[in-house]
Amino acid sequence: MSTSSRSKLPIVGVIVALVGVAAAAVLWFLASSQVADAAKSLAPAPVDCDTALDFEDAGTYLIYAETTGEVGELDGDCANDDQSYEGSDTNLDITMFDSDENEVGLRRDSDGPTYDAGGRKGVLLYRVEIEEPGEFTLRVQGDDAEVVARVGKNPNDGAGVLRMGAIGALIAGLLLGALLILLGRRAAVGARPRPAGSLAPALRRSAPVSAGSVRPARSTRSARWRLADTTARTARAGGTTRWRLGRSSAGTPGAATAAVEPAVSLSGRTGSGVRADASP
Repeated sequence: MSTSSRSKLPIVGVIVALVGVAAAAVLWFLASSQVADAAKSLAPAPVDCDTALDFEDAGTYLIYAETTGEVGELDGDCANDDQSYEGSDTNLDITMFDSDENEVGLRRDSDGPTYDAGGRKGVLLYRVEIEEPGEFTLRVQGDDAEVVARVGKNPNDGAGVLRMGAIGALIAGLLLGALLILLGRRAAVGARPRPAGSLAPALRRSAPVSAGSVRPARSTRSARWRLADTTARTARAGGTTRWRLGRSSAGTPGAATAAVEPAVSLSGRTGSGVRADASP
């Protein structure tokens, strides 16, 4: 990953965290809305009334005491319908009869699920097992007309999955966002230039260089060719001394060899007593 990409990681991390929070809020809102809609769909049975209930499916149903909510107008002559209510007394005396006016057994369950959504609050009172679909009558009696019995399935069914999803989205978004922010900060720290003073220790640790260990570069080849093409001549009265600057028999570049021709006469001297006064 390039440095420019890593520098954007904190921004991406913040965005990821915000997306996680937003997703969690949306899922939680959907769960609350689902509970509110399910609670509204529960069949109402006001106090001091006999309410006819038509069960289309067999199964286990719940009977709640709803202390806060509203009920519309019901068929019949019930005096406690078509009202908004906010009561407190959940001690309701509830009896159920089948179509043959046989009493149906109710199982007390005050520790079961409750609901509080959409302006409605309810606590569980009973569970009832409907073995066969059909019409039943629910008789509700109590001292608080501001409380209405509600019958149906658990309004929280399905909402738990959405709420777990909301919690998961929140945790995942915050953790992933924090990780990206941390990686971006570490990348930014590693990309900072090192101060000039931090190079001094490396320079001090370098091995010292002595002047004697450094030799100027010399092109031996060019010197050899230049000297080999040069002939030094020194004139003397008695002869010529030729100095050829080239390669000696030992193979040393630049060595000088002298070829001396005997002079006929030199300062009144003859023979081999030639005095060469030539400088190479």
